[in-house]
Amino acid sequence: MTRRAMRTTSIWDTLNQARGARLTRDEYRTELRGVRTAPSSAGIAWRVDTLSTRLPHDPAWEAWQAGREQEAFERLNDDLPTLRAELRARRLAGVALRRIVIAPVIMGGYNAFALEAVRHLARLGENVRVISDEGTRIPEVTVYGDTTWRLCTTPDQIADGAVHLDGPAVTEHARVGLGRLWSHGQDLLDLDPPLEHR
Repeated sequence: MTRRAMRTTSIWDTLNQARGARLTRDEYRTELRGVRTAPSSAGIAWRVDTLSTRLPHDPAWEAWQAGREQEAFERLNDDLPTLRAELRARRLAGVALRRIVIAPVIMGGYNAFALEAVRHLARLGENVRVISDEGTRIPEVTVYGDTTWRLCTTPDQIADGAVHLDGPAVTEHARVGLGRLWSHGQDLLDLDPPLEHR
């Protein structure tokens, strides 16, 4: 599998250093639900995914980790109706989510599982591109409208809320930088071979 690489230190520095209000996971999810289909969010939204953040008590990952790959795919498929509904709601609201996956050169363990989970989103119609970026501390971020969140994790990489970043300048910088990064990405569904066929 080949991926294009691009160094984007300035955007990552900006997002890592920006300050804001710390939110619990429930608070972040509540804020996100409130804006992702709001009129103010119409246009392009962004999500940066490093394939490293695990959800708490994820049965699909637990099955994958135990070597039960077929069960893992079945658990991922269980989420498809909800994911389709979310995609439909965003489209009706005029929101086009672009997901940038920052993938390690060597895939394995949770990274490999997370890539397959994202591949499910791509097959549903979500726009997903992949970039390799080595040697940089890359934050996971979400951008809707004029709001940017930097996602947080526990020390063992479990999702742990987010920081609602302050100021429109941060979001403007993020949008410009992520747009440039997107232009250098490779469509996830063009990557071959898919992991499940190896």
